Amino acid sequence: MILILTTEEGDAPHYRFIDWLEYYNADYCILSGEGIYSGKHSVIINANNELIVDDINFSKKNRVLFNRRFLTISKFKKINQDYQLNKSLNKIIQDELYISSN
Repeated sequence: MILILTTEEGDAPHYRFIDWLEYYNADYCILSGEGIYSGKHSVIINANNELIVDDINFSKKNRVLFNRRFLTISKFKKINQDYQLNKSLNKIIQDELYISSN
């Protein structure tokens, strides 16, 4: 199974990629960062460090992970009325989301 990490809005390459998956009848699941944030998707890492998304154990089923702009920071809600705090928290979250591993 292919796990696709993307935004709910997607973009042109995102839709082309999914069109190809459909064409080849591939087994895939789309998981958006906004869907996790809003509670639309259930994501659990259990005691065995297995990734479970919407009751599907991806540690056992997943063969490919495709990450395409997993979350847009603009979709985060304001945490409170403190502008500077919200700006700082969004910056920290954005830095964590886009950190590159070597």
